[in-house]
Amino acid sequence: MNDSPKASSDDQRPKYELLLLTFLALVVLFLYAKTLTSDFIFDDWHNIRKNPNIRLTQLSPESLIRAAHESPSSSRPFAYMSFALNYFVHGYNAKGFHLVNILIHIANGILLYFFIGTTLRMPALYPRYSTYRWA
Repeated sequence: MNDSPKASSDDQRPKYELLLLTFLALVVLFLYAKTLTSDFIFDDWHNIRKNPNIRLTQLSPESLIRAAHESPSSSRPFAYMSFALNYFVHGYNAKGFHLVNILIHIANGILLYFFIGTTLRMPALYPRYSTYRWA
């Protein structure tokens, strides 16, 4: 059995990470909560309300591909697929679009956290950055 401080610290890491990520998710939710009562603004009208390609009546690969590639901007295929799925589930209810956007922000923040953590634990970087675990 290893009673070193490092082993004890590593045992606490999952609880600490879960608490930290939950806190950060709640902060993001708090910061964006006001958008849940907002209507579409700015480019939402052009990309969502006036875009017939996202109006899915049935879910199929063809309809998602059409939404991704025949919408106003060809450089945002995943955004348009997301809009099409949102429309399929919520219609033009802006709250649904905003909620999905908040969840995407939270998921991306969590993925970024793990990506940076994994990068800093690489053999070439770990000796230099191991003392910056709080980062």
